[in-house]
Amino acid sequence: MLFLLLFTIRESRATKLLAQKVEKLEKKYRSKLKPNHNPDAIPNRRALVQLVILRPARLAVTEPIVMMVAILNATAWGLVYLFTESLPVVYSLYGWAETTTSLPFIAIGLGIPFSILVRLWDLRVASRRMREKQDLAPEDKLMGFAIAAPALAIGLWLFSWTIPPLVHTHWAVSMVGLLLIGFAANEFAYTCMSFNMFTYEPNLSKTLTSYVVL
Repeated sequence: MLFLLLFTIRESRATKLLAQKVEKLEKKYRSKLKPNHNPDAIPNRRALVQLVILRPARLAVTEPIVMMVAILNATAWGLVYLFTESLPVVYSLYGWAETTTSLPFIAIGLGIPFSILVRLWDLRVASRRMREKQDLAPEDKLMGFAIAAPALAIGLWLFSWTIPPLVHTHWAVSMVGLLLIGFAANEFAYTCMSFNMFTYEPNLSKTLTSYVVL
């Protein structure tokens, strides 16, 4: 479902949009208008190392918010990967067969589409900014994080306190916790990275403001 929704996202990369606009003008005027320099091209290996290795490493060391975002994302998704080992053990205690103990991963996946509700809120904020002729601020992207952080805590608490052998509840109760965890992990990845992107690429936020509402 999430894969299909990706086809509805409009292009937002500034250089790509410029290239598309130039291509349309070329067809209209039947003239070659493309510039010789590609702003996305990497001129040499030194620039590649600088862009791919050195700059991210410097940001991680000198910018606390970058390291914090990395830790939050790693923690959230690390929990999901940890479940690959723990869920079969947990649901075997419910008496499930070995071939079905991995099915609870479906609950984690079902939590991801709930992010659509938060994206609708983001669109509402973007629309209001457009009407007021204001640019999107990085903090406008944190609503999902404000919801996901307590959702993750509640999901972990609910899952840990509703499973055998100390507690005996229906297996569906623990899956509500997994659903919240799936939602929270996805929101952590989206909102935190979007916050960083808007913080370090202020010009990109203006581009997205124009295209996300159209």
